[in-house]
Amino acid sequence: MESIRSWSLTKKVAIAVLVAFIAFFLWALIVSARTSPLVRKWKGHGDWVESIAFSPDGRLLASGSWDGTVKLWRVSDGRLVRTLTRGRVRVRSIAFSPDGRLLAAGTGFPDGTIKVWRVRDGKLLCTRRADPSAVWAIAFSPDGHFLASGGEHGTLKLWRVRDGKLLKALKGHTYPVLSIAFSPDGRLIASGSSDPAIKFWLVSDGKVVRTLKGHSYGVFSVTLRGIRMECFPSPFRPMDACWHHLTSQSNFGGWWMVSCCAPYRMTM
Repeated sequence: MESIRSWSLTKKVAIAVLVAFIAFFLWALIVSARTSPLVRKWKGHGDWVESIAFSPDGRLLASGSWDGTVKLWRVSDGRLVRTLTRGRVRVRSIAFSPDGRLLAAGTGFPDGTIKVWRVRDGKLLCTRRADPSAVWAIAFSPDGHFLASGGEHGTLKLWRVRDGKLLKALKGHTYPVLSIAFSPDGRLIASGSSDPAIKFWLVSDGKVVRTLKGHSYGVFSVTLRGIRMECFPSPFRPMDACWHHLTSQSNFGGWWMVSCCAPYRMTM
């Protein structure tokens, strides 16, 4: 009889905690809606919008949609400036170059291409087949000289922006590469995958220098920031160790904030 009463009490406590949590969550949503009013809503796409990106100067917003279009909007008044492409292939990813002069987009199945436009007049400058199926992620290097792409088949590719030449095909993930980020110094690339793992690659030679595992599902976004460097003298060659603060997001696993020491050498 005592065990039955104990179980009944435990169940009531659990229900009370759950109700309190739901009430707090709804309260937080109401407060957020009141304190963070909607500034502007853009309408123009005919299907889901899967990717958006602000230009470096904050004046333009680019959006890529399942309707096969990439659109440029003026942030100040929400006016549609230009539609860069029209087609039936879903646009999976978009990115501005650091100087804001170029806009790149990656397309989905069965196209798997990267397209690069000149923002000023919308001229298509380059089209490259980057994956047999889909390009899930793209990112420009901080100096704007390189463009990295992540594909459905788990390959990370590095392209030269000037002429669209493929420089490296980096293989290590076993499932689609969903997110990419360069380190602020441009020496390192972080990639998130459906593995679900995060890998660090050296841009110079394409080697994997570290693999992080901790998410339970695919890693849909990664950001590298806050780099600092310390030098350690060596009798054989100069060395430095770089700590990069990494933020990553999984579709179910929540946020990850880590500091990791990359185990590699770089000649100074």
